[in-house]
Order: sequence, then C-alpha cells, then structure tokens
Amino acid sequence: MITIPLDGESISQRVVRLPSGIQIEDSGPIVIVGPNGSGKTRLSRTLIADGPPIEVINALRNVRISQQLQAMALQQAKANFVSQRDQARNQPYELSSDFDFLLTSLLAEASNSSLEFLRQKRMRSDVELPPLTTLEQIQKIWSDFFPGRQVRFQDYSPLVTSTINADGLPTEYSAWQMSDGEKAALYLAGRALNSEQGAVLLVDEPETHFHSLLAVEFWDTIEAARPDLRLIYVTHDMHFATSRRGAHVLLASPADGLTLLDVKGGLPDDVAALILGTASLSFYARRIVFCEGDEQSYDRDLYSAWFDDSKTVVRPVGSAEMVMRCVSALRQSNLVSNLEVFGIIDRDFHPDEFLNSLPTGVEAIGLHEVESLLASPPVSAAVAEFMGRPTTEESYAQEVVAAFTESDRHRVILERWKRRVERLVIGVVASIKSQGESLDDIAARLPSAFTMETWEFSPTALLAAERARLESVVNAASTDTDEALKLMPGKALLSDAARAAGMTSQAYTAFVIRSVDDESDDRARLRSAVRAGLTRYMPAIAEAS
Repeated sequence: MITIPLDGESISQRVVRLPSGIQIEDSGPIVIVGPNGSGKTRLSRTLIADGPPIEVINALRNVRISQQLQAMALQQAKANFVSQRDQARNQPYELSSDFDFLLTSLLAEASNSSLEFLRQKRMRSDVELPPLTTLEQIQKIWSDFFPGRQVRFQDYSPLVTSTINADGLPTEYSAWQMSDGEKAALYLAGRALNSEQGAVLLVDEPETHFHSLLAVEFWDTIEAARPDLRLIYVTHDMHFATSRRGAHVLLASPADGLTLLDVKGGLPDDVAALILGTASLSFYARRIVFCEGDEQSYDRDLYSAWFDDSKTVVRPVGSAEMVMRCVSALRQSNLVSNLEVFGIIDRDFHPDEFLNSLPTGVEAIGLHEVESLLASPPVSAAVAEFMGRPTTEESYAQEVVAAFTESDRHRVILERWKRRVERLVIGVVASIKSQGESLDDIAARLPSAFTMETWEFSPTALLAAERARLESVVNAASTDTDEALKLMPGKALLSDAARAAGMTSQAYTAFVIRSVDDESDDRARLRSAVRAGLTRYMPAIAEAS
C-alpha cells in the first residue's frame, strides 16, 4: 500500500545523474525530448539515480488483460510482478508483459486488507475503515477519467460496469474488451501508484494510446497522487513535454548524448512546444526556417523545395506573429549553439513601418504572399514556355492590371489602412496611464484621448495616402508589375498563371513547387528559370546553400 505525504509537498529528492556527470538534484519531473531516431530510449537507460534502481515503464508495453487472473498469495504475487518488472527494465526493446502480474499483486494486497478489516471488525464494532488500498485508488482515478464506468473484480475476473447506454441501465462486460486507451490508463495508474515510496519512475512514451489532452490531465493526476515520485518522461510530443511544470528538459542526440537544456522561462506553452521541437531537430539540422502556414500549406512545400538542403528544416508555425516569436525565442534561448535560425513571412497587408522593424533573423518576401511568388511574371512565363505556350512578362502584366478590379482595390486599400491605424490606435490606448486619479477620473478623460484632432496622426490622411499609393501602383502596373504584386493578393492570380500554362490552378501550383528542386535532365532549364525568377523576390536568407 502506498503512503502519500499529508502536506501534499513533493518529498522526492532523489538525485539523477547524467553520463556526462551533470546532476539534477532538486525535485521536479525530468523530460527527455527528441524526434524519432534520436536515441531517447537508449540514452534514457544511461541515467543513474541514488538508491534503488530506476523503475521503468517501457514504450513497448502489452496492455492486454486476461479474462481470468490467477489467484495467489500476496508474497508470491509480488515476487512474480517484481520479476517481470525488472526483466522489462533490462529489455527496453522487448514487449513488456507485467500487467496481469500487477493486477494479481494488487488484488492479493486488497484481499489481505479486507480480511484483516473483517477480522478486527468482528472483534470490535468501533473499528474504522482502513485507508484506501492501492487498487481502490487506481479504480477511482480510472473512473474519474472514464465517467459512467467502473472497474471491479469478481472471482479474479476483471470486469467493467457501464451506465453509458441509450437506456441508462448498467451493463457489465469483461475488462478484456476495454479500449486500448482505457487499458493503458489502468496499467499506467497501477504502475505509478504501485511504485515504491520515493522511487524514480521512468515512463517511455507516456502519451501512447491517449488523446493529447487526456495525456496531460492523466499525468497531472498521477503527479498529484504520488508527489513522492520523481518522474522521468521520454517523449517526442512537445506539447506534452511543455505541460510538465517545473520540469528539467534533456535533449537526446545520437552524437552528443543527453544535454540539459536551459529552457527560458515565461514562454507561452505554444511557443515553448515549438521551440523545444525545433531544438530537438538540431542533431541533424543545421538551419531552421520558420514560416507561416501549416504542414499542408504552400509555404512549407515551396520553401522546402527552395532550400533543397538536407541540413535545413522548414517549420510552418501559423501566423507571421508566431514566426517572429519563435525566431526571437530560439535565438535568445541559447538552447543550441550550432543552429542557424531564420524566419520568412508574407508582406501581406503589413505597413512599411512593420516590415522595417522585423526582429533580427526575420524577413518578408518581395511580394504580397506565397501565392504571389508562384504566380509571379518570371515564374509564370518560364512554366508557360516549358509547356509550349510561350508568353512574355509584358503580356502577363496586362492580365495583372485587368485582374485588379475596382472591388479588389477597395478591399486592399481598406485592409492596408486598417493595419496602419490599428498599430497607432494601440499606441493611443497604451498612452492612457493613471496620474494618481480614480477610475472615474480616467473614464472622464477618455473622450478627449480619443478625439482624432488631438492625435499625432490622421486616420483620414492615412486612408487618402493608401488610396493614392495603390492607384499609382496600379496605373504603373504595365511597366512595374512587381510593385502591384507587393500590394495585390496573389491567390486570384494563380488561375491566370495556370491558364497561361494550360493547367488547373492546383496542377500549376504543384508543378511549380516540384520544378524548384527537380534535377532531372529534361527539366534542368526549367528549374534554372524558375529559381532565377523566385530569386527576384526571395529574402537573402532564403538562398539555398
């Protein structure tokens, strides 16, 4: 039976030592991170703790439950379980099969506790109930995570009672029929709560069979139930890694072994997860390029093809703001010393003031967005020529002007004006500070603070300036298409570029991206022309090495 400290504080002060001699002395979980193939499992087994050997839950674990467990005496049941547990610890790449032995041991313990209580109760009517057995604690945790269901044991047969039915009536079935997630939760809770007092418990792939949110909540519950344990997690799930509060993070590398990372505090979880994930790639990457979009976006596909470099990893992280946050955070964190970090963002509707003040390492492409690159005049002309439908940049410029309708102009002017004014209005809000006044006094000052005549900028003048700029650029588009494509969204132009090449928009986009790093002999000229065209608009950091 486990004993939990009454004050709820962690009493685990077990020192964990790395092969390099580094010691992690204070309490708190340890998280080993790294992508597949980084050697996490092998390297985790090199950790050493003072006292008894580290208890291990292997990534390869058999969570199948027998329909009928074997009844046996407590000492024999414990001996069988410990034997299987230790065998699994020494064979990290073999499937562990200690679940039945664990349940048998817990049942034997609960049976002894019940018999002793009955014996004392028959002798004295005022005997209080004993503390919850380990098995009862596990059953409660399991039921909390799977409402409407309870695990119980009858004649050493594990059963589930469920009220999650259309009629609401309870049904009973063998635990053998539970889902993998349900079985995993029962097994992991059993292993953790059955661990020795103050043990060091290493869990390889703690998120296996769990939804990402369930994994976080489950291990939060286990840590709260057993604050005396020192938990070591081995994972490639960076969101789970960053969910461990007060954790010491070790980066696994087949070349450098385990390295203790100095993860900068104060990072939002989403940024911290991206930063850790990026750092974990450093054992084979030498350059990381953050970009907008997601794993299915054109941004990732185009930039990956553009670099054409096995040592460069392109990571889409969503918005331009997230690109800037990730680049700045990773450059400032000193997590890795041999990793170049850059960011590429779209020009979008961002004002010049924004584009001229980007963080170090972040640059914007020369056109409005990635689709603009794909549909740019030199790229479109190169593809059309290859397809036997030659065109010129000049004729393409006429199509750009024609495609830019009055409605499009109105929308672009308004969007660009909003971006400029938004930044300035935020500054007005930030300037409202307390001068020793009450909130009522501050509220009374607000109308004058938001009187446009008192501002150092004029929203009306800015709207007129954006209108004049756009009209000037559009009127000159036939001679300077690039300036028009800086302001004009490129998505609408993809259909024009595709039509010029005799393709659909989807086929054209895939063809251009494939052409960027296509080294086949019959497309060498096309690759050269497409890359030369893109170079016109790519920031310097995007030149392939």
